[in-house]
Amino acid sequence: MKNLPSLELNKEMLSNDTIQLNEQILHWKSGLVNFPSTAEVFQAVFENSFHASFIGNSRGITIKANEADCKMFGYTNEEMLRLTTIEIFDTTESRYEKYLSQRELNGKAKAEVTGIRKNKERFHCEISSVVFIDDNREKRTLNTLHDISKKYADLIYEFN
Repeated sequence: MKNLPSLELNKEMLSNDTIQLNEQILHWKSGLVNFPSTAEVFQAVFENSFHASFIGNSRGITIKANEADCKMFGYTNEEMLRLTTIEIFDTTESRYEKYLSQRELNGKAKAEVTGIRKNKERFHCEISSVVFIDDNREKRTLNTLHDISKKYADLIYEFN
């Protein structure tokens, strides 16, 4: 990380209080040099998020999944990294096809789709996705999921 420019002080013009304040500022500034990189911050947020998230490639293969994503689908991380979107979503639904078209057109999309857990249970989920280019100039997708099957179960219960 780049060092911040040094603060030049003309001490003859400053009172003791101002010098102490500037010393605190310099101490604070030096602490920023050790602040984690953007990649480190992203990694920490991704890994510790309550929201299920995964990164995929242009062929629909999961290349990184967080713990919440693994729990939602019932797979270990190693298993998730061997799966494609065909195995964890009902890609034959028209909603899923519209979602992919919207993402291709706009570079991002949000939709309600059907997820498929390891035990083959199908559930309603909301997916939010954005396309980005990684450091190797490869197309990737960052996907965030919410299990909304409880919302549907509550609605069905209310109608009965």
